[in-house]
Amino acid sequence: MDNEGFDADEQNNLFRGVVNRYLKWPLIMSRREWDDRNLTWQNVSDSLHETGFDNGLYDIVVQRQTESSNSNIIFITEPITLFPWNIAPNVKERYVSFIVTTAKAIIENNGGTVEIDILTQDVRDIVDFEKEMFNVRTDFKDNYISSNVSIPLTIQHFQEQYDKQHPENQEKIDWYSTIKKVFASEGIAIEPSEKIIVNKITYFAKLVSLLKRTPSRTIGNYMQWTIYLHKINDLIIYSKLNRITNKTKIMCKESNLDVAICHEYVKKYLLPKTIHDIIQIITDVKSAVQNQIKHTTWMNEPTKGACIEKLAYIGHNIKSELYTNTSEVDKYHEKMNVGTTHIDTLLNLSTFKRRKMLSSLRTPSNETFSDFYTVDINLALGKNAYYSKYLNKFVIPLAYLQSSIYSGNFPFLSYGPLGFTIAHEISHAFHTFDGSGKYSNVDVQSWPQKNFEEFIKIPECFINHYNEYTFLESQHMNVSMNGNKTLKENIADSAGIAAAYYAYRNRKAKLNETEWRLLGLEQYNDDQIFFIMYAQTMCESFLPTELRHRTSDVHSANEIRVRGSLSNFPEFSAAYNCPVGTLMNPVKKCALWY
Repeated sequence: MDNEGFDADEQNNLFRGVVNRYLKWPLIMSRREWDDRNLTWQNVSDSLHETGFDNGLYDIVVQRQTESSNSNIIFITEPITLFPWNIAPNVKERYVSFIVTTAKAIIENNGGTVEIDILTQDVRDIVDFEKEMFNVRTDFKDNYISSNVSIPLTIQHFQEQYDKQHPENQEKIDWYSTIKKVFASEGIAIEPSEKIIVNKITYFAKLVSLLKRTPSRTIGNYMQWTIYLHKINDLIIYSKLNRITNKTKIMCKESNLDVAICHEYVKKYLLPKTIHDIIQIITDVKSAVQNQIKHTTWMNEPTKGACIEKLAYIGHNIKSELYTNTSEVDKYHEKMNVGTTHIDTLLNLSTFKRRKMLSSLRTPSNETFSDFYTVDINLALGKNAYYSKYLNKFVIPLAYLQSSIYSGNFPFLSYGPLGFTIAHEISHAFHTFDGSGKYSNVDVQSWPQKNFEEFIKIPECFINHYNEYTFLESQHMNVSMNGNKTLKENIADSAGIAAAYYAYRNRKAKLNETEWRLLGLEQYNDDQIFFIMYAQTMCESFLPTELRHRTSDVHSANEIRVRGSLSNFPEFSAAYNCPVGTLMNPVKKCALWY
């Protein structure tokens, strides 16, 4: 966490541009300029919100209310922690030095003088506060109140609950005034009766205590330091990367022109037939999943109905009007101002996207800018597909749709890799094994005993199955898989390959074509090629030193993903005539739908 690898002049010029344009950073102000009696952290917070920034203490965003609704609502959430103190607890001095160096350069470039002892103490206070913020945020003992996660309450009701925690505390947050100011810039009137959703209410109760015992100057310093890390640090990294690769400078990943980039990418690389074919694969996969749900034996009928309803509402990013329709793209950017400098354009773009998100509060959420903003990806350049549980929507990066993943010629060439990817992400909507007692908004604890007993066997089976896998790290050491940590991804892999296979078989039956044989692979039939294409997408090569990192992720190592998912799928064993009781055809198999 030091300055190595950064262009110090560019780094400081960029941040100084932000500071001078928008912010009053106590860290670079003298003690005479900063007076707690007149300048408080609440003042700093209001200033940040008015200029389109978050304050680092909490986030106020607009999202779809529920996965099946067509309306948006205000969410108040905990912030993204700036520094991973849990995995890097021993770098405090380097982190302090990094902040001191940054602030010192800005002060001197502005013609000021530095009292290094005072500056260093201010920075230590920031870092200590940030560590306490991290501890508050990660204290999960009573930090999750399910009744307050998805049930809307009014601002007034939330304020009343919040005030009860510390009735005499002067460091409380006036939520109505705060939210009102945030939306005032968009001309949106907010009343105390406005409904909101608050994630982790006890986080905010604990935050009050932390704010009470922390000097206002320290809180203000911390809030504005978050702007540096969120808005500037990524830009420096990307600028450095672009110089190394001799590329034209691009915007930082959080604030690039993603809609415009996607639009240009689609025009050049995605033909209408390609989009049509992919939509067909999505339709076929969803139909296969629906059929699996209908015929599963461990679910009762009300839960099947709830799951099928949820499946019907699962959205996707393919053929979005936000990047296929030129007029829609132009309309999206009509209030975006390009500045005279690169930093001005970045700041304008950041503010523009936040205002888009805020203005969506009073518009229907069906394919709105709110969805696009909240998903927060670069659709054209991203490399990973994923499912957003908040939007009930999966995203397939457009650049992912290349020849090795998508082929318009034969179903087994596309349904293996792409069909699996789609089915894997859809499956993430249906494996809620988190101890909450709910499955797809249905209380499983009210089920008949037989259904409940079958339900709890599913995760147990997968955990035990994957715990048996090991990787040979060296001649003397094996690395075991963690079936608990990788549970959800393993279930999605297993359910995904099954749904993709049934979707492929159904499509093949409708085409009513003869069995194909690929040149050079004539010995393999269509079903076998389907599984080969799936496994090929998992091919990887890495050094032995990377093995422990590869086996510490929420995904199993790719080899294990293939072996685990296919060995649990009877149709694979049949396609390759695997003897019963062998590694790829165990007697006991695990499945989400059975």
